[in-house]
Amino acid sequence: QNSVGASWKALAADEPLEDEILEVVVSHVGSCNSEKGCKESAKLRVNRNVDYEVTVVTVLVDMAEPSEKIASIKINGLELGECNLSPEDDYDCTFEDCFLRKRLPTQVTSSGILDIR
Repeated sequence: QNSVGASWKALAADEPLEDEILEVVVSHVGSCNSEKGCKESAKLRVNRNVDYEVTVVTVLVDMAEPSEKIASIKINGLELGECNLSPEDDYDCTFEDCFLRKRLPTQVTSSGILDIR
């Protein structure tokens, strides 16, 4: 029990500040134009005492066709949906919002770690 208590204290000490803005980058290099596609993920430490809103931004490179999209964005199993912004051409290097200030339910952030997929 002592080691569990010590681990919990260490985790609590590592939590971000309540007013801290957190960012994580989930990226992929190379083509995803296959039946398998691409699946990328990242983890982000959050403060259990904070209600979070998430904004998802993507670069539009090689997303001109309707089938070229982010098919699913999940945070700790919560499905945010797909992102299909359809730029005018495949060489558009601008960034666009997929989701803007989407509130995360407390049960999604209660573990202190976000698994972003």
